[in-house]
Amino acid sequence: MYTTIFCDLGNVVLDIYPDVMCDKLGKLTGLGGEFITELLFEKKLLDQYESGKITTEGLCKHLSDLSSRKLEIAEVAHHMSHENSRPRPGMVEILEKIKENKIELIALSNTNEIHFEFNRDTGNYMHHFDDLVLSYAVGAIKPDPKIYAHALKTASSTPEKCLFIDDLEENIKGAQAAGIHGHHFTGQEPLYRCLKSHRCL
Repeated sequence: MYTTIFCDLGNVVLDIYPDVMCDKLGKLTGLGGEFITELLFEKKLLDQYESGKITTEGLCKHLSDLSSRKLEIAEVAHHMSHENSRPRPGMVEILEKIKENKIELIALSNTNEIHFEFNRDTGNYMHHFDDLVLSYAVGAIKPDPKIYAHALKTASSTPEKCLFIDDLEENIKGAQAAGIHGHHFTGQEPLYRCLKSHRCL
């Protein structure tokens, strides 16, 4: 039985829609969705933001410099967050069952200030987490060893009693290198069976 479970947010607890976000930011800035997609993902601007290397203010300034007008933080935040993610059906119930079994539950997520604050304020699931390990606050994104080391310092369990749930195999391998057990998330049913077999549900 695991006594601590680290759980990713995006594409595990939440379905996320980056294409929607890019299209909306493209319209806001006048730069187009394809340009924003390349900027955020191919040129790694989103990685810089999620690793804390640039702030929300810095992100807005960067977009303003590329756009034809000065962008306010509130409007950038709105276009980056609203209607761009939603809780995955069945996952909130799994979180609830984990907590019913008195298992420590910690969010371990590559995320940014805008997305996290929106989901914290609007989601019906964040209260299930005992603690949060967020990339922009730690200053490292998965699979950087630094974020797993921070997660283990946050947890009350030793690594061999911890399980990490993530949708990306490279992030699972990073956790395993830190001594944490991993479950590659491909859907609720395989996750349910994994947790059930380890008496976590």
